[in-house]
Amino acid sequence: MEDIKVSVVSIVLAYLVVYIVWGSTFFFIEEALRSFPPFVLGSIRFIIAGSLLMGYGMIRGYRIFNKFDIRQAVFVGFLLLFVDMAAIIWSEQYISSGIVSILSAATAIWFIIFDRPKWKENFSSVPILLGLIFGFAGVIMLFAEQLLTDNVPAEERSQNLTAMVVLTFGTIGWTIGSLYSKYYQKPKTADKKKGTSLNVMVKTAWQMVTAGVAFTLVALLKGEYSTFDYTAVHAADWGAMIYLVIMGSIL
Repeated sequence: MEDIKVSVVSIVLAYLVVYIVWGSTFFFIEEALRSFPPFVLGSIRFIIAGSLLMGYGMIRGYRIFNKFDIRQAVFVGFLLLFVDMAAIIWSEQYISSGIVSILSAATAIWFIIFDRPKWKENFSSVPILLGLIFGFAGVIMLFAEQLLTDNVPAEERSQNLTAMVVLTFGTIGWTIGSLYSKYYQKPKTADKKKGTSLNVMVKTAWQMVTAGVAFTLVALLKGEYSTFDYTAVHAADWGAMIYLVIMGSIL
């Protein structure tokens, strides 16, 4: 009975982290973009978060290298933390964090559509089908709002639509990466040192490092680092970056 209570508490706390902490990262990304170029923001965030998490794994004695697991982590990290997060960060230059968070929540739609092993279960459920229909309707309404708004300049409206399309493709990347992680990752072993599979924390660290390297390469190619002046970053925006690293990434 005690174990059940602990399990329930852990689940509730995990959901609170997702809803409150992860949900708030959209706001803090928008805040940090006042001082950080988009790909520099992603570069600093994930390089630091991945390094800290990897260092913690090393201190705990977890195995760090495993060719098979690292290859998987690189693939998943590229889709989840680079493709999707790059789409989110880039889009928030043009559309509000509120719209971005709503479109990101529409990832649930793509999970239902792309999760082929669960098609029979999902598409035979009336509540799930209704949720899918209403979800699509909501996304269409968001796009229609941009198309039908007359008091917004045509150039800005086009930019907003482009950002929303980019964000939608980013959520699809997140979905594919998540489903790959769900169905194709090897099960972890109980022994953290001798087992052939890496601890989930180490895998996550490799995903973050992958995203950090990808963000850094793009930032360098775009010339964002050459024009970035860290001394001009506002204190509040450094605070937003710290929040994204510790709370939004590691926690």
